[in-house]
Amino acid sequence: MPQDYLPTNDREFLAWLKNFNQVAVVNKTVFGFTTDDLSELTAAETTLEDAIATNDAAQSAAQAAMTAKTQAQSAAMTSARTAAQRAQTSKATDALRDALGITVRDKVRSTLTAQTPLDLVATPHADGTNTLKWKSGENKPGTQYLIEAKAADAGAWALIDAITRTSYTHTSQTPGQKVRYRVRAKRGDSTSGYTNEVGVYGG
Repeated sequence: MPQDYLPTNDREFLAWLKNFNQVAVVNKTVFGFTTDDLSELTAAETTLEDAIATNDAAQSAAQAAMTAKTQAQSAAMTSARTAAQRAQTSKATDALRDALGITVRDKVRSTLTAQTPLDLVATPHADGTNTLKWKSGENKPGTQYLIEAKAADAGAWALIDAITRTSYTHTSQTPGQKVRYRVRAKRGDSTSGYTNEVGVYGG
């Protein structure tokens, strides 16, 4: 069966069909086309041309609508942001700001406020080391943790190290001797409360 070579692109096919119809009308007897054949082809050409024009108009309208929506959203966000900033610095209560749906400024916690670390755990090892681990407690990266220890349940607490990790290994402990630990956080001039205290027998 011979191949028809019809273009698949809609505009290319429309141009091809227009040319086909023009040649077919002039030479309908040679090609054996009837009047009904040519009327059907002409109607198909008109329908396709109208459909392409409608599609083009719809795409242009959609693009215009998208542009208008983007511009309207940008303008609305600018106005809302300005109003929200004014509300943040007003004398309104936090409850009213919350009712507006804006983030209430936290006057206690800031990037420089140290938060209390949580869940301190100490694990003794046979080689005379005690491994300490705790949770940051919402502290920012770079927060310094002050580790304190004291012998048994009496005596004074002593600072044994200051680190920025949330784990620590306390070496050279005497086997069988109880040691208690606690940790607190420090950021700038701000120092947090202490974690829970834990006690272990070294070694």
